[in-house]
Amino acid sequence: MKTLFLILSLLLAIVVTIGYIWFCIESMLNSLPYRIGYVSSNLDQCIPILEEIISRYVKRPQKTAFIEPGAGLAHLSHWAKDHYAWKCITAIELNLSLLFLARLLDLKRGKGVRYVRTNLLQFTYPKGSFVYCYLYEPILQRLYTEGRLDGCLVVSLTFAIPDVKPTEEIAVPGWQKRMLVYDFR
Repeated sequence: MKTLFLILSLLLAIVVTIGYIWFCIESMLNSLPYRIGYVSSNLDQCIPILEEIISRYVKRPQKTAFIEPGAGLAHLSHWAKDHYAWKCITAIELNLSLLFLARLLDLKRGKGVRYVRTNLLQFTYPKGSFVYCYLYEPILQRLYTEGRLDGCLVVSLTFAIPDVKPTEEIAVPGWQKRMLVYDFR
């Protein structure tokens, strides 16, 4: 019995190690062509500010789509699902490993978030949407110059859209520094 337990433990360790290596390689390969790396929002610092922004700018969440491009594990999308009655909630992520882990976490968090595996630069953002993002400036600039954010309320953590004056800028405590609101509606 001890031998069987040792063999199963060894097999599990091998599977976990291979899975982790695959996750790292796949994450790196997905981020290279688009220069998008995975960095998580600090929810403890962001949520109070997001609640303030939503109360001021979103009069009827039930008629507004919540979209999180570059969602990673979609923690923020699930927070949005648990605290507001949005029309729909969409988490956009290209990285297959992160999407797999996000869906695995849904066993605990529950359903209600739609996952879309696509390049966030090719996604069509419906007019009137609330778009929360934590994306580098070149990505934001491209989304803006291509008109993909037209008609949306965009909230960007840390990074500004170059050469575009935000509707509002709010200080965020800690290392993420600020949240910028762009009302393109």
